[in-house]
Amino acid sequence: PYWYDPDMKEKRKHRKTHGMISFKELTGIISANWAKVDKETKDYVTIISELGRKRYKDKMNLFNASQKIIQLKKEHAEADTGKK
Repeated sequence: PYWYDPDMKEKRKHRKTHGMISFKELTGIISANWAKVDKETKDYVTIISELGRKRYKDKMNLFNASQKIIQLKKEHAEADTGKK
């Protein structure tokens, strides 16, 4: 659980690889196959990707706005408490 912490004291345990294919090889295969895909398929996948990106961006904007409202309410409540 602490492998992502740059200040951690213990190292992450080594995980044994399955030995079937390396990440580099997998990337090369995916890249080669993507280069062979017809234009219609690439266009379709690009449209789907753009829709997903837009949906993510909209959700993040909504989340950030809600967090800002929560923060403003906290600040307002603290200011009201300080006036009493």
